Amino acid sequence: MIDQIRTLSDKSRFEEIFSRFFINSSLMLRLKERSLPAKFLGYTDGQAGFRVPDIKNVPDDCIVEFRNEQYTIYLSLKYIEKQENDVFIFLPLKFQFMGQSRLEERIPLDDNSGKKIVYVTNIISDFIIHNILIQRLQVVDKIKDVIMSDMEGAFESVKIYLINEGASDARMKYFSSEKAPIYIVDVTSPVKSKDKDMFQYYMKNIYASDISLKHKNFISEISVPFLYKTKMPYGYIQINGTLPMSEISYNTIKKYSIQIDDMFKKANIFSMGDEKFIVNNFSKQGFGIVFNEKKFIRYFKEGSKIYLDMNFPDQMNASILAMVKHITYKTKHIAIGFIIDEIDALSEVNYDNFLESLATSSG
Repeated sequence: MIDQIRTLSDKSRFEEIFSRFFINSSLMLRLKERSLPAKFLGYTDGQAGFRVPDIKNVPDDCIVEFRNEQYTIYLSLKYIEKQENDVFIFLPLKFQFMGQSRLEERIPLDDNSGKKIVYVTNIISDFIIHNILIQRLQVVDKIKDVIMSDMEGAFESVKIYLINEGASDARMKYFSSEKAPIYIVDVTSPVKSKDKDMFQYYMKNIYASDISLKHKNFISEISVPFLYKTKMPYGYIQINGTLPMSEISYNTIKKYSIQIDDMFKKANIFSMGDEKFIVNNFSKQGFGIVFNEKKFIRYFKEGSKIYLDMNFPDQMNASILAMVKHITYKTKHIAIGFIIDEIDALSEVNYDNFLESLATSSG
């Protein structure tokens, strides 16, 4: 069964993907009428070169396909120029990974891995982030004041919300599952909405319950989440207006969201645990860890979201957002079971490759 498509558009990861999968590999340039063999030549200054023989011109938007036994990767490209000897220069836009979901049962690591050791580190939980925001409230408020001052007069209404400010919030509930910005052009004109599902959700679950929007005659909104390590939402910036919202405003608020997140990073607001926990079982959907010291239970609560880095042999790693499924207290240790909530495309490749190696060694 084919798993869902994973998309990676983080340009800081592109060189790593090119190095791992595209060098000396059989590639195909997919066109409407046919597919042609392509050779990857290199990636420099954000541009990628490919040699494609037997063709004079390529369309502005292209797809290059990579396949092996486990993955199919589609690379979206924007054409820049043609050079001599059938060399074409492109701007890489995003990678899309498709993989096979083959392994569902948990594989115990200690029985199948020999001397391989896998551990997780850099752990931080959603409730720990909540507590840190309270503990460092003075610094947090200064960051908010800087942004609010910078935005003064630019929009009719500006709000910065963080998860420590209330137990339940309709927008945070949305961001905890979707993470995509809310962009409502005009509540009085659904046809202007680019995302009908989002518009319907917003009208039913946010607009209907937010009395202040109707009281102030606001008809438009843009809300963009702050994402810890691009995965865990911890707040958002929100603007509202009595006139329809433009694309320019949308792009502006996204930039402010990134700026606020950068300010939190520079202020070292969030501190991760530097402890290492041994991983003792794997499956496609999740994994488990064990530890002996009870003091480490402070990182975990059933149902909580956890960001962590998983380190495999051969210097491979994966950045994962997971949910604590269960906590089991045994005689000599504590076992924690996780379900993977979100994993980026390259991390998933590393995770699946290690999982495949376990299946091979156990078979």
